[in-house]
Formats: sequence, C-alpha cells, structure tokens
Amino acid sequence: MKKAALFLAICGSAYVLTACGKFNYSPQLTEDQKKAKKDIYGEVGGVARQTKNTYPDDPNAATRLADVKAKLKTTKN
Repeated sequence: MKKAALFLAICGSAYVLTACGKFNYSPQLTEDQKKAKKDIYGEVGGVARQTKNTYPDDPNAATRLADVKAKLKTTKN
C-alpha cells in the first residue's frame, strides 16, 4: 500500500511540475516576424486581412422568419 501511494505521489508531482506553464505560452512576435507572416497579420500598420465576411441579403428571409415565429408561437391544446 505504501509503495502504491509513494508511486502515485511521485508520478503526480512529476506531472504537475512538467505541466506548469505549458498551456499559457504565448510568444510575443517582433515586427520582422509579423512582416514575414503577411497572410495572418496583413501589412503592419495597414488594414487587417481577417475581416468579417459579408453576404448578400436574402429576399425570402423576412417571410421565412415570420413562418418560424408563427410555428414557435403556436401552443398545444
């Protein structure tokens, strides 16, 4: 029993010591590194490359929305 508890304590402490700081590593990139990754960061000092997508308006959206609202408002008797 003591051997199992000692083994678990050693494994647990090794796990905790090796996992510290593993998931919060966030390197700060220099300006030169950002310039090298133009597909992600775009031009330094310019507009962002990752902009919000825009879609054309759907002419049937209002009628579909009204149908869905009507279905949701109906109650079971």
